[in-house]
Amino acid sequence: MRRPARRAAALASVAVSVGALAACGSGDDYESGSADVQRAVETEVRVGAVEVVLPAGAATDGELSVEEAPAPENVPEGVLAMGGSAVVTLSDGSLDGTMEVSFDPPAELTVEHVPIVMAEDEQGEWQWQPTTWDGGQSPVTAEVGRPGRVFLARFDRTPWLAELGEEFAAKASNLSSVAAPTCGDEDTLVEGGLQVSSEPGEVLLWCAGVDTIESTPAVAGADADYDAEGVQAPVLRLRNNSRMHQEVGYPATWLPVDGSGRGSLPGQALRERLGLAGSTRDGLATRVLAPGDTLNLLLPAGATGTVTADLSAAAWTLSSLDFATSTYSRLVTGVDEELGDSVRSAREDLLAELAAPAPAAPDSTGTPGAAAECLAPVAEVVLMNRDAAQQLVDRAFSCAATLLQPALSEEYGEGAGAMAGGVATSVLDGLPTVLEMEPEPWARISDSLTDASAGFQVWVGPPPAQEHDYGDAPYVFRPGDEVDVDEWSTEFTAYVEERLAVLLEDNDAGATSTSCAEGAFTVTRYRTDGFALAGEVSCAGDPWRLVLGRLDTGWQVLDEIQQDPHFGCSVLGTYSVPVSIAGDTCLDGEQTQEYTG
Repeated sequence: MRRPARRAAALASVAVSVGALAACGSGDDYESGSADVQRAVETEVRVGAVEVVLPAGAATDGELSVEEAPAPENVPEGVLAMGGSAVVTLSDGSLDGTMEVSFDPPAELTVEHVPIVMAEDEQGEWQWQPTTWDGGQSPVTAEVGRPGRVFLARFDRTPWLAELGEEFAAKASNLSSVAAPTCGDEDTLVEGGLQVSSEPGEVLLWCAGVDTIESTPAVAGADADYDAEGVQAPVLRLRNNSRMHQEVGYPATWLPVDGSGRGSLPGQALRERLGLAGSTRDGLATRVLAPGDTLNLLLPAGATGTVTADLSAAAWTLSSLDFATSTYSRLVTGVDEELGDSVRSAREDLLAELAAPAPAAPDSTGTPGAAAECLAPVAEVVLMNRDAAQQLVDRAFSCAATLLQPALSEEYGEGAGAMAGGVATSVLDGLPTVLEMEPEPWARISDSLTDASAGFQVWVGPPPAQEHDYGDAPYVFRPGDEVDVDEWSTEFTAYVEERLAVLLEDNDAGATSTSCAEGAFTVTRYRTDGFALAGEVSCAGDPWRLVLGRLDTGWQVLDEIQQDPHFGCSVLGTYSVPVSIAGDTCLDGEQTQEYTG
């Protein structure tokens, strides 16, 4: 999108020869008209659907001419021409102001369109002009600062939708690639017996160690024992490596230090500013981190607990508003730079109001802010899934136009303000539909409202058991295959490799030591606390179902069945095999009974 040429206070005399004019409108099918210009009198020339008006005092003498011309060529991306063009000339005179060009609206121009008058500049390039249309049969009008070719177009949002859809998808699914934080002496913390680990992934970068912190944390009343500058203390640093805001939850007894409390927003404060329902659970504190932001937590002695970074409804909505208001600002600036400056300033104020770390000033009237009022239709969205995320995006994109529209420097509905607001709103209205058809924007959103594995987790202390279910696509290995599964421990990987080697050693079907066509080892479920559900087919083709467990001596078969439908109750109970591995029914002798773990 190219910005329109700015209005000129005075332009030099422009003369166009009759020969040049004829070249633009060759043939007898194009109408033309002209009128003598008198400085003290308004001059009008109408040809077909185009009318040009020189206000009194806008020009000195000469002749104003208008001639129909062929449809424009090299139309800029983002506009669609509506009909032919017109050539406006002022010969033997000088233009000291601006002229008004009006087009009768064609039948295909509807209220859903944004009409735009395009004018050719001195370099032969088409420029947007501030355009007014009151709808219906009223004329589409623009002020033009120089004679030349003009045509009527309507805004085409298609190329913008494709580009912005890709941008939002990248924002929602790609990493920021920020540097990982450092925590001073990390070895001392490990030697002291504190275990810190996380699930695979880089959406939240972290470190734990003993480092120098300020003597007074950001939270009032905390860190009372530290009364010297530069205290050494155990810390956990967490950095948002996504391109979206993330809500980071952690035990409330872990206090922010070194200014991190001032650089991030409590999740509950954001929910209240957005007018969204939901609350922070008892014993939990949360902070909303912008992309690249870091949260520094002071770890108390003997700390154990879980940190979760999540695209909560509040964080997702703030990120969506951030993207939508940025898009609105860009589009308005592309139409008119001065209007863009006003909108950018309003956008900065809006985001500062929503995401400022300091508590919002109490509202004496008790009424919600403009953002909360606009987001009211989605206020009850608390848990996130694909449908919830779509609702929040739809509303946030709609609210961006509503919240920034008052910043347009002209009254909405007139001139550049109407065109700029219409262009930006048109794109934001169409963008949710484009996003809905693509999987990338929702890659990090769970399909389930109660997905326990949603979010990224960091564990201080022994990590909780993580279960991996491969029921839809079990891991199947044959003798000689490489065993490499990210979520498996080194010990379990080695155990599976040993089982594959044993298949060949125990081959009793007469095959050679390098042939085991039927042999296979399959893993259907795996738990990080030392249990697995597996299957084995011997080289002779005999199938077995196995419950595997990690004992003091290493991984072993706890129970194996071939013909029986269920594993034995006694062995399952002895080793406390989880129901998810063993199933909810076990075999006691020849009788089945419910198994609860």
